[in-house]
Amino acid sequence: MDRGTKEPLRVLLIDADPQSNSSCYMLGQDYWRQHIYNQSAKTLYGLFERALRKPESALDKKDIIGGDARSPIFQSGRLSWENLFLFPSHYDLALIENKIKID
Repeated sequence: MDRGTKEPLRVLLIDADPQSNSSCYMLGQDYWRQHIYNQSAKTLYGLFERALRKPESALDKKDIIGGDARSPIFQSGRLSWENLFLFPSHYDLALIENKIKID
């Protein structure tokens, strides 16, 4: 497939599992515990929380893909794949289903 560019593809891994296994593996267990577990705002759970509180601003592009301190996108620090990025999960993601109201 010719994409017309020589830039390598970038891949985003979205960890939507509350057990956070992919996040722990990609970032390393120690890093995840220190930097993600205590800061759930920087996870998929945090994004859902912001969307439920303030839908019109929670999905701001800067909030999701970078440029904001709350950005949940991390480069895969533990592994040496420079074009692999991670949207980490958090244990509290299991609770979000109860907060979403479906009409």
